Amino acid sequence: MAFRGFGLGIMRRLRGTPIDEADLVIRECRQFIDGGVFFDVGANVGEVSEAMLPHASRIVAIEPDPASFAELDRRLGNRVTCVQALVGPDGEQRTFLTNTNASKSSTSVIPGEEPPGHDYFTRTSMQAISLDSLAARHGMPSLVKIDVEGCEMSVLDSAQAVLAAKPVFIMEFNALCLSNFGRVNPRDAIDRLLATFPKVEVITQQGRQRVTDPYVFLMANIIDNGSVDNVVCSWR
Repeated sequence: MAFRGFGLGIMRRLRGTPIDEADLVIRECRQFIDGGVFFDVGANVGEVSEAMLPHASRIVAIEPDPASFAELDRRLGNRVTCVQALVGPDGEQRTFLTNTNASKSSTSVIPGEEPPGHDYFTRTSMQAISLDSLAARHGMPSLVKIDVEGCEMSVLDSAQAVLAAKPVFIMEFNALCLSNFGRVNPRDAIDRLLATFPKVEVITQQGRQRVTDPYVFLMANIIDNGSVDNVVCSWR
């Protein structure tokens, strides 16, 4: 699920050069997929999933937003496994918001309180399903991409068995979304990733740069990159 201005659909600048976030993520996904199962958590309308069709044995595209899911299923339903679900600890009832402003090119799902002064947000309630449960149903992934507007840590909370299988994770790290929507301190989030994964790398236009100092990473994320980065979390 991608919120225009925050998620994969955005364009940002790095040293004066426009960058499409989706292109960077797709580039890295292609490098890490090994012909195994690919989970696209927060698939939106399937841009990344479609790009991975030649590279994965099976693609599971997961999207909770009804409008985005309908378009995802229309575009890719006969080629990938499309699942309308919100990923988190099994059974938790979640209320999220969808941006239905006609001026936006994509809708978004944002857990939390409705922003004041915006009447184009609608509420939807959905029971969460864990990443572990999805893996039990559809196969253990070798690569997981996550873009869920600041709720990436909640997805990891639901992934004990998946984490034990050690797939590569490629996820958005957006300090603003983590704080405002995921209710997570961004410093706690990067500390958790560094404690969980032997290697955490930030995706750049030139390639990947290893994250070793959480303070330096956060300052670059907030000041240089508009709070939007994508990171590769791997085991080697």
